[in-house]
Amino acid sequence: MCCYQEKTCQIAIQDGPAAGQTIDHIHIHIVPLNPSLNQKLQGHEEDGTEHWRDTNEMQEEASQLRQSATQILPNFYNVEPGIPCNTCVEIPEPECLENFQFGSVQVPNSCVIVKTKHTYVFVAPSPVLPGHIYVTFLKPCAGYRKASAEQVTDFFIVMQSAERLVETSHKAESSTIILLEDADLIQDQNLHVHAHIIPRTEDDLANNDNVYVDVLNHFKQHSEWTFSQEVIAYASHLRRLWLELNN
Repeated sequence: MCCYQEKTCQIAIQDGPAAGQTIDHIHIHIVPLNPSLNQKLQGHEEDGTEHWRDTNEMQEEASQLRQSATQILPNFYNVEPGIPCNTCVEIPEPECLENFQFGSVQVPNSCVIVKTKHTYVFVAPSPVLPGHIYVTFLKPCAGYRKASAEQVTDFFIVMQSAERLVETSHKAESSTIILLEDADLIQDQNLHVHAHIIPRTEDDLANNDNVYVDVLNHFKQHSEWTFSQEVIAYASHLRRLWLELNN
């Protein structure tokens, strides 16, 4: 991010064969974003053509990134040892009238699965695929790279448990996890950080890469969400399952 002088990025994690993995491994895509790049992509979302880069170009970029890393990483190694993290998990009471702010939307307590000191998880209305859930920071965050070590650790611990939760619920062994940090998607002045977790099964999408476009479209339409009784019922099911898996 510092090398490209960008403020926002998208992160995607593919975990398991049904999520597009041909062998057992996990890899992460990190894509710095800016308005000009978003403009170039408009109308080309469905273009499946692969454009391979020149090796010399990639080597030059790798050299630039290594130089940036030597300047940035020492600052991270000089922090105090140990990462304090309160991972105490709270199961919300559905009857409570508390709401959670997500962008311009109020997420009702009845649709929230769990929350911790820094993170909460809720069921996605009109899911991309069955089992689609959101993981996001409990309080507004000035961007993923500005989050504290405690916030990030809490976020990823919850995300790992939430992945296991929806995979168990849908008898799946794979997931796609996409972390978005992009104010431009919703024309918001504040950076918005959240993750999508989608359990995957064989041939659940005609084209596996469609999941990225579908997730972006889902988030862009969040102001139109409706938290139906079906969403509330599924959240209740996942809360019960969470207790079974973690007790």
